[in-house]
Amino acid sequence: KSAVRSVATFGDGPVEIRETRKKGGIGIGVASNELKRFGLNEKKRSRLIKAGADIIIPDFSKFQQLLRLLNI
Repeated sequence: KSAVRSVATFGDGPVEIRETRKKGGIGIGVASNELKRFGLNEKKRSRLIKAGADIIIPDFSKFQQLLRLLNI
């Protein structure tokens, strides 16, 4: 039986992801390419994975799929 997690953090920094996970929340890493304004930044992705992100997204272009994944 899995526990329901009621807190989710969206961020591109490892600190907020780590702190959210410590409190039992869902850490959603936003590994965006800030220069292009869309797409994935591989360096950010690696840092967010190491921080324990549950989900990594490049940007919010697929927000409807993300909401379904989160059961929202």
